[in-house]
Amino acid sequence: MMAMLGLAGSALAAEVKWGDPVNGLRLGVESAVSEIPSDKDPTFTVRVQNVSDHAITIPSPDTFLPKPDRDFYKNRHQAPLMAVVKLTDASKTSPPVPEPPNDFLNEKGQPLQNCPAQVVTLAPGEMMNWSERRLERKYYSGALIRPVDRTSVQEWGLWPGGEYEVRFQFQNDQTEVLGSKVWTGEMISGAVPISVKPPSAKGIRLEGKFSRAEKTCFLGGPIEVVFTLTNKGKEPVGFEENVSTGLNRRGQRYTFTAVDAAGQLVPDTARREYGISCGAAGRDVIVKPGASYAEMISLNNWFLFPGPGKYVITCHAAFYVAQGDRWKSGFYNEPERKFPQVPFEEKLEITIKDDPSALKAYVLALGEAETKAEGKDDERIWRQLENLAKDHNADALEVFLKFLDGPPALQTRGVCWLSRYPNEQIAPLLFKRFSTLSAEAKQYAMYPLSQWNGPGVEALVAAALQDGDVRVRKSAVLICGGKNYESCVPILLKMGDDPDAEVRRELCLALVRSGSEQARPILQKLLREHDDSVFVRPAAAEALISLNRREGLEALMELLRDPQLQQYEAYAVQEMLKKITSEKFDNKAGWLDWWEQTGKTKEWEKS
Repeated sequence: MMAMLGLAGSALAAEVKWGDPVNGLRLGVESAVSEIPSDKDPTFTVRVQNVSDHAITIPSPDTFLPKPDRDFYKNRHQAPLMAVVKLTDASKTSPPVPEPPNDFLNEKGQPLQNCPAQVVTLAPGEMMNWSERRLERKYYSGALIRPVDRTSVQEWGLWPGGEYEVRFQFQNDQTEVLGSKVWTGEMISGAVPISVKPPSAKGIRLEGKFSRAEKTCFLGGPIEVVFTLTNKGKEPVGFEENVSTGLNRRGQRYTFTAVDAAGQLVPDTARREYGISCGAAGRDVIVKPGASYAEMISLNNWFLFPGPGKYVITCHAAFYVAQGDRWKSGFYNEPERKFPQVPFEEKLEITIKDDPSALKAYVLALGEAETKAEGKDDERIWRQLENLAKDHNADALEVFLKFLDGPPALQTRGVCWLSRYPNEQIAPLLFKRFSTLSAEAKQYAMYPLSQWNGPGVEALVAAALQDGDVRVRKSAVLICGGKNYESCVPILLKMGDDPDAEVRRELCLALVRSGSEQARPILQKLLREHDDSVFVRPAAAEALISLNRREGLEALMELLRDPQLQQYEAYAVQEMLKKITSEKFDNKAGWLDWWEQTGKTKEWEKS
C-alpha cells in the first residue's frame, strides 16, 4: 500500500503519473493530495522503473554530478533529480502571477560531505521509490569567491489560489560514477495537478486608509499618498515593509489607476529608467493591537500627470500578514505567500495646480532640508528629490548642483540624482566640478562623463587612473575597458602593480582594448603571480587569449600545472578552455593530456 503524505488537504487515490521511457527507464510521480494549504510545503513520491530487459545502474537522486555545459554560477555540480513546476491557472491568485516564484538558498543546503556519491542498480522490471521529495533543485557551485562546503537549493513556491502541474525530471550526462557505467539521458514524469488553498484571515482585523500627503499638489512636483494601517485585532501582526526596489521605486504591495476629469485613463509611465539609484532596503514591521503603521507612496512612480486639474485615483494595497506567535519565530524568513493576504481599495480625489513659482519654492525648501541633513537618510525628502530628478525638473537641477558643494554624502546624492537627467545636459556641469568632488562622488560621476564626447574628458580619465583612491582608479579602468583613450595607454601599462586586486582584474580588459603590443608582457606577469584575488589570473588569461589564441592556451596550460592553483581559478580556466576548444574534459589531468597529444600541434587562429 502506498504511503500517504502528511499534509492536510483533499485526499485522492494515489495514482502514479508516468512519463515516457528513456533509454530503458521511466519516471513517475504521485501525490496523496490534490489541494494543499499555502503554509505547507508539498512533498511527492517519485518512482523510477526499469522497463528494459537488462540491469541499469543510475546515480542516486542526491548525488552531485558535474554539469560542464551548464551556467557558470549555478551548475558546477547538480543533483540529477529536480522538480519542474508549471502554473496552469492564475485567475484566483492575488495578485496574478505568471510563474511560480523560486527562492535561491545559496550555501544553505546540506554540507557537501553529507552528500556522498552513490549508485544503485535496477533489475529488469524493478522499481525504486523516492519519498518526501520537495519542489527543489539542488546544486553545488564550488568556491566562487571563497572555499565553501555547503550545497545550495532552489525552492519552487506555489502562490495561494494558483493551480499547478508538478513533474519531476531526472537528468544525467556522466557516463561513469564511482567507477560504474551508469545510465545517461533526460527523463521526465507525468504531471500531478495541485491547487493551493489560500490561508484563512480569520481573526485578523486590519483597517486601512489612503489619504493625500499634501493638501496642494503642483504640476511637475511630488504627488504622494499615505496609506495607514491600524490593527483592530487582539493579536500583533507582522509583515515586511514595502520594498521599493529598482529604479522605478514601485515595490510590490501597491497598485494605482488614475482618471482625469474627462474620464480618460492616465497612462502608466512604465518608462525606461536610467541613472544611479539612491535607495534603501525594507524592514520587518510588527503592529501591536491598537497601533498603526503608515507608508508614503509616490504616485510619480506610476504617472506623469499631463496637466492641471482634478484626478480620481483608485488605490489598491495587499498585505501578507503573520498573526499571533508566528511573527515571533522569524516570520521574515518565510515567503510572504504563506501568510493570509488582506486587500484594501479606496478612491481619492486630488487637484493638481499649475503654479511654477510655488513649485520652485517647494523644491528649494526640499533642497534646504536635504542640505541640513547632509545627505543622511530622510526617506520622504530623498524620495521626492529622486522623483523630481526622474522628471528632469529644472529647479531641482539647480538644487542638485548646489549639493556638489556640500559634504561627501551630499555630493554623492547630488551626482546620483544628476545622472537621471539627459547626459548631454549634465555631463558638462559635472566636468566643471569634478576636481572638487569627494572620491565616492567622483566614482559615480565617471560613468556619465565617459558617455560624453566633450573636450577634456580623456585627460580627466587619465588623471583618474592615477588617483590615490581605489574607487576612482577602478572606475577609470572600467571606462578604459569600454573606450580606447590613446593618452591613457601609457598609464595603463604601468598599472600592473596596482595594490588593488579589482583594479588589476579590470586592467586586463583595458589592456586588450588599448591594442598595445606592450600589453602582452604585463598580462603574462599577472598570470605568473600568485594573486591574493582568485579573479585576477583567469582575467589575465582570458585577455591574453583575445590577443593570441595559441599563446593564451599555453598560458592556461601553465596555470593548470601550477600546484598552487586555487579551486575557483582551476574551474575558471577549464571553462575558458571548453569555450575555446569545444572539448569537454572535467579535470586538469584530462586537459593536460589532451594538450600534449592533440592541442599543442593543432593550428590555432591568432585571435
